[in-house]
Amino acid sequence: MKILAINTSNIEADLCLKNEEKEISKKINSSLKHSESVMVEVDKLLNEENLKVLDLDALSLVVGPGSFTGIRIGVAISKGFELANKEMKLISITSFEYLKHEFLKTKPNFKEEYVCVFNALSGKYYVQTFEISEKKQFLTENLTDITKYKTIVGLKEENLPFVTHYVSFNSQTLLDIAKKKYLDGKFVSEFVPLYLRKSQAEDELDGK
Repeated sequence: MKILAINTSNIEADLCLKNEEKEISKKINSSLKHSESVMVEVDKLLNEENLKVLDLDALSLVVGPGSFTGIRIGVAISKGFELANKEMKLISITSFEYLKHEFLKTKPNFKEEYVCVFNALSGKYYVQTFEISEKKQFLTENLTDITKYKTIVGLKEENLPFVTHYVSFNSQTLLDIAKKKYLDGKFVSEFVPLYLRKSQAEDELDGK
């Protein structure tokens, strides 16, 4: 099994590779300048492992929500890989799934409802509920939509004051999610960005 997993939705990018029994996970601290660093690091990693794009069984990508520019860069990278390897499986992962798995690693027996939240800036928040009966994804600026839950999960580096459980992204977790989805056959036909809101440029255009 050869899987490449990429996350460009956050300030730090994640780059992971499973090359049969060998697994490599790394953080790329590029301060959101992913266009200048991620592809360079991908090429470097594949070269170090003597792999080509055609050797990959699957490509996994975090599709958001998160940085608009970062997500677009990730999707653009994936398009290039897809053109080079049409047999490669595609594995889509949301930022919410990533955060959820980090949380459940610290609370493996947790059975109550909770929410995962990211700072969407401008007083707005990306939210996914994990309730017993359903899951909902939405954008909100009403804190009551979030604080009505007892357990609120967020990123440590965002330091949102209403969060009850802080976690940090670990690249190995991303690779673990990708491996599980690969074994379960959970593939997509294309990567669809999960934005939940308009970009700042679109908001400004609507306001004119």
